[in-house]
Amino acid sequence: MKSPYAEVGPGLVQLGYSAIPILPGSKAPGHYWFGTWSKLEAWSLLCDRLPNEDQVREWASWPGAGVGVCLGPSSGLVAIDFDTAPELWPRLEAVIPKSPVIKRGEKGYTAFYRYSEEASKNWRNPNGRGNIVELLARGRQTIIPPTIHPSTGRPYTWDGASLLDYIADDLPALPEHVAEMFDEILGQRRFAREASPVPLSDRPSLDWLRDMLRSFGPEMGAEDWLAVGAAIKSVYPGDDGFHLWDEWSARDSREGEYRAKSMPRRWESLNRDGKVTIGTLFHHAHQAGYENWSFDQDRLLEGVSAELDEPVPAPPAVVESEPLPAETKAQASVPLDIILRAPGLVGRIARWITRTATCPQPALSLGAALATVGALKGHVVRSETNLRTNLYVLGLGGSGSGKNHPLEAVRFLLSCTEANQLSAKRPGSRPGVYQALANAGGRCVILWDEIGKAISEMSRPDAPSHYSQIMTVLTEAFSAAGSVLEGEQLAMGGRSTLSQPCLCIYGTTVPSRFFENLSHEEVVDGFLARWLVFEVENNWPEENEGASLFGDIIPDGLIDEIDAIETRKPNWHEDISLRDIEPTVVPFSPAAKTLMRESKRYFRELAMQAEIAGAKTTPIWVRAAEHATKIALTVADGPEIEEADAVWALQLVECQCRNMVRLIETKLSKNSQEKNTKWVLDIIRSGGGEGVTKSRITKETYSLRKTERDEIIKTLLDSEQIANVLPNGSDIEVAKIKGRPPVKYRAI
Repeated sequence: MKSPYAEVGPGLVQLGYSAIPILPGSKAPGHYWFGTWSKLEAWSLLCDRLPNEDQVREWASWPGAGVGVCLGPSSGLVAIDFDTAPELWPRLEAVIPKSPVIKRGEKGYTAFYRYSEEASKNWRNPNGRGNIVELLARGRQTIIPPTIHPSTGRPYTWDGASLLDYIADDLPALPEHVAEMFDEILGQRRFAREASPVPLSDRPSLDWLRDMLRSFGPEMGAEDWLAVGAAIKSVYPGDDGFHLWDEWSARDSREGEYRAKSMPRRWESLNRDGKVTIGTLFHHAHQAGYENWSFDQDRLLEGVSAELDEPVPAPPAVVESEPLPAETKAQASVPLDIILRAPGLVGRIARWITRTATCPQPALSLGAALATVGALKGHVVRSETNLRTNLYVLGLGGSGSGKNHPLEAVRFLLSCTEANQLSAKRPGSRPGVYQALANAGGRCVILWDEIGKAISEMSRPDAPSHYSQIMTVLTEAFSAAGSVLEGEQLAMGGRSTLSQPCLCIYGTTVPSRFFENLSHEEVVDGFLARWLVFEVENNWPEENEGASLFGDIIPDGLIDEIDAIETRKPNWHEDISLRDIEPTVVPFSPAAKTLMRESKRYFRELAMQAEIAGAKTTPIWVRAAEHATKIALTVADGPEIEEADAVWALQLVECQCRNMVRLIETKLSKNSQEKNTKWVLDIIRSGGGEGVTKSRITKETYSLRKTERDEIIKTLLDSEQIANVLPNGSDIEVAKIKGRPPVKYRAI
């Protein structure tokens, strides 16, 4: 039986409508992945572009998928949704044209019109729950027949003609000021009764504030998001301010974050004590690089310019002690439900690490457990295609987030077992990596604190050769787990080798550190594609009072399981040959094998799409199937990899890959020029308010040509990212300096 999407979705896209899949039994966009439905991430991006043919074909194959249409520019559609209080509808209907395309659901109806840059807005029913009417535009979607209504269990229906009978250009347009008309009719100028504490003549214009808001998006923490609203309300407490904040919030690209129905209540709660000023908004715009400042034009700004340098904006007031809604929390790299469902010994170790942490970070606990069990099972198991359990795992978290606890927990756990030699310290050279493996019996887990700093140093153009070669050997070792790794050059010629090395890494760092000196070349070479990245969801989790690593008794079951695996390893020595190490083949069950075959095709198509689009993230998808196999092999406890193990591994890997693509697109320099510019800027920033001398910049960037260095400094000056500094510390334009030019630069 065809799904609603398969029935009408492809036809809608052919007519120019951005049709997306809807999760069965709900009104939310959905994503189907190996038997499991979840919410579709970042679906609102399709309000600006149509889905491609591959997406439409894939969505049409998902069982039970409903169909929705994204409103706004991509579809050329806007809709009026009449919901409650039908006695008021005739007055609203009288000021808008009748649409030939109307959809009906449980109560009211939705009429479709040609998009003309309208902004979404809702009018609440003051006498009950819900909206009287909604204007649905960019950032919103609406369900399309024959999708099943989640409340009635019956399909939505068309009242006569459907969208399949019209293209958007043939639909009528709404009046230019339809929102103001509805305001007048419904008497819902909700906030007009409030008076601004700032005289009208002293307020920055709405156009200027709107321009500032374009410099940064609402994808931020809940406190910052509310603070921006409070800042706007400090100067525009009425309808104009609310609509500006609501319009900006609706741009949120995170699925489910923007909730139109809760916006009026949120606005009412903001800034009741008047402590937040417009300077908070200026601070965010300044941090985002906004340049169109007009301090001399608005007297209001004279008293708040200091807020631009404030590292943390003033917190907004929240009604009573109401907790922040779940939708405003930061998105994690891997959903918590996947983390908590980790199977096998990996899951049991991860849960123990979390339980013993003062600042629990389940994502980092899982990352550490994967790397540990991966090293433990090296030389013990392999896949049918000779893949091993060697995993490189990176834990990202801010200072004080609790990211070091998994490192300490793993060291302590292994020290209490027969695998006490398994952990290794950070290497200082290529031979150091080789020796760490040799000392641990050909398989080890390197527990590496502040790995981002080390990798940044290794990838610098002027890095010592013995240090820069560490990245090379890490790349080689990852692919050599089933063969040999060449070691040091021997005095009598040739090289020593390690048979079937199983190198695992669990490293922690702050997010910016890992990427600061990497470039897209490293992505193309495949270095980053070898890593699994786990980010903390909250840098300040609720503390687990009374937690103690050394006060917690390690469950006997964990020690027994680790010891049982350890006894299965071969008697290893440096001269052991390939044929002397015979890991047990752990096959996929028939159902799991089918899933893995389908996933390999799926990941391959994503890699091809990335390559066609010219993206540098192709290697991420190329290695996805390999990662999934390794992880499934690592978590499987029985004689074969069960379907549940494969499903979990595939879900984890897709989240990992999509997050790595996001990190690469947002964190990495696009070319060497951008990389070197960031390098010089970081040096200047390190000087703080006192600035940095030209001689110091030259000393720390001696690998750059003088002309290249001078051009970077000029670019930074022209873009006002840095300024010249006189001996007394004051800034001045170069053109105004008389006599000896300044010898220092300071970041702005």
